[in-house]
Amino acid sequence: MKESEKMEEDIGNFELITSEIGTTFSCYKFKFITGFRFFKVHNKYYEEVPILEMELEYKEDKNTYIITLQFKGVQNLHISSTADYGIQLSSFEIIDIKDDGWCDLNYKVNDYETENVTFYCNHIEVISINKM
Repeated sequence: MKESEKMEEDIGNFELITSEIGTTFSCYKFKFITGFRFFKVHNKYYEEVPILEMELEYKEDKNTYIITLQFKGVQNLHISSTADYGIQLSSFEIIDIKDDGWCDLNYKVNDYETENVTFYCNHIEVISINKM
């Protein structure tokens, strides 16, 4: 199964990406975090749920996109930056850890080469995609 097919099953609104980019999508083509916002909302049980929204620069051949992803139920968030333009990514990945027994944590998100970003979450949704 291709990476984009697996992600389409798991990530909310993933069809926004496939309708714009197609099935050639790969997390490894994310190059920078150009913006992020961390906040909390209350779920139906009035429990606080930490949310991270990230704007990610995505390079596909000659095209550049800004894809906004929302991560819900964020835990163990670590973001590090020394760049002026944005947080550089080189090996960004979203790993499905549902079967690893981490309670309600379903994904590990990280850039394993630079370690500029690492966290866990229980849900991911595509908010928008814009061609630059």
